[in-house]
Amino acid sequence: MDWYRKSARAGDPKAQFYYGLALEAGEQGPRDLAAARLWFKRAAAAQHPLALYKLALMTQFGQGGAANPVEARRLYRLAAERGVVEAKFNLAVMLLDGVGGAADGKAAAEFFAAAARDGVTVSFLHLAILYSRGEGVERDPVEALKWAYLARQAKVPSASGVAESLASPLSGDQIADAEARARAWK
Repeated sequence: MDWYRKSARAGDPKAQFYYGLALEAGEQGPRDLAAARLWFKRAAAAQHPLALYKLALMTQFGQGGAANPVEARRLYRLAAERGVVEAKFNLAVMLLDGVGGAADGKAAAEFFAAAARDGVTVSFLHLAILYSRGEGVERDPVEALKWAYLARQAKVPSASGVAESLASPLSGDQIADAEARARAWK
């Protein structure tokens, strides 16, 4: 850890990130969330993707400092744009719920889809619900069922119940279409 501490103080963003993780976990003594947040902030200033994500989390939930949902949303977007999968999902939730800014169902659906492509399986269930309601996307009960089937296959909690509920009003042909779409996905 001496190398990380020295390199972090010398301005190395990667070392700043890892030093922040060590402080957050208490690997250098008692956990120090305020110091961890400071090191994540320094690494985030250099656009370190994981530091942006960790800083967004701490900022959203007020760990090591004040909560600021507007800033958390901005940081999640930066991390998502740099490929941090978890940031895509968290940003989608904030966009959908209107946390830290106006609700934006269309952008939320786009970020849920991006997270789903990257393997965040709980995004499948969110997409099923969005397509069933027509929230941020055009309402499509077959597409909704496809996403519910994918969520059920991934063993996302409550996906089976959602799939059953979405399938009940559909015809056999529509259900078969949803199953085919689910098989063809990705």
